[in-house]
Amino acid sequence: MTDSLVREAATRGANVYITGQLRQRAEQALLETKIGVIAVGHRRGEVWGLRVLAGVLSERWSSLEGLCFTIHN
Repeated sequence: MTDSLVREAATRGANVYITGQLRQRAEQALLETKIGVIAVGHRRGEVWGLRVLAGVLSERWSSLEGLCFTIHN
């Protein structure tokens, strides 16, 4: 999440910016653009994103099998 990414999202008409980590350096852009923000957590965002991507790819190419594993350290 950067200042420029928040501003670009707002310019493209986004009302909400979903990020893995809320970064203080983008706070001014959030205030100025009045775009909402949802911080889901870095790890959760990666896991969720990969699962959604696997689903999209499987829908597009039905013969493709997508698997996501979570490894706990």
